[in-house]
Amino acid sequence: MTVLRTALPKLLFESVLIVFSILLALSVSECSERSNRQERAEVALDNIRAEIASNAASLRRIVPYHQQMLARLDLLLADSASVLRSQGVIGTISRIAPEGLQPPTLGSTAWGIATTTDAISRIDYAQVYVLSRLYQIQHMGVETTVPRLSELLLARETFQTEQDPLPSLRLLQLILNELVTQEQFLLQRYTEVLGAND
Repeated sequence: MTVLRTALPKLLFESVLIVFSILLALSVSECSERSNRQERAEVALDNIRAEIASNAASLRRIVPYHQQMLARLDLLLADSASVLRSQGVIGTISRIAPEGLQPPTLGSTAWGIATTTDAISRIDYAQVYVLSRLYQIQHMGVETTVPRLSELLLARETFQTEQDPLPSLRLLQLILNELVTQEQFLLQRYTEVLGAND
């Protein structure tokens, strides 16, 4: 019994020391993991900002060209319906878009990776909402309209010379106008988001 009395304080002390050591190790591990998650979130945000800046640069480069295409088409449709009929859709397209369609190159990889990892959970909700909305606008706008424009340009009717080209050209005008408007709006949103993050 006396051995137990003398050993008990030592056993209790060692037990408390072991429990304390385990709790300390868990705490250090949790702090390290929290720091790693925060670092991944910051890397994700940096990548998203770089992606948005790249997307904005792509739009800044291509919007003036698309505006010129639309202006040329507007002029041709307003002034020379007979010339358009003789040139057809393909001839008119080569006049309004001498360098081709040149769709903007818009990325969403950084956003996609951030949303599929735990990095997004460490980013402020309001910021995630703004970014999510921005990428949704990108997807529902420009990324949807460019394929529609391509489909029109590759449609069988586009290549049929015996058909009146004016309906196809008017549709091209509408879709191109929609694309230019979407590009301008998206560029404005990119600029706002990048400005808010500076």
